Amino acid sequence: MVQEWPYWAATGLVAMIVIALLVFEPIIEAYHRRKMGRDSAGWNQRGRF
Repeated sequence: MVQEWPYWAATGLVAMIVIALLVFEPIIEAYHRRKMGRDSAGWNQRGRF
């Protein structure tokens, strides 16, 4: 029964990921825009999902 997660655990995990993306996305985007690194082009394609 440990391998079968309840529905609220999966929903809470997805919600935590979405909240973390909404909170940390401006910080990461500003950091990459200020750094102007080689991998900054990959962060522009984050709106696919």
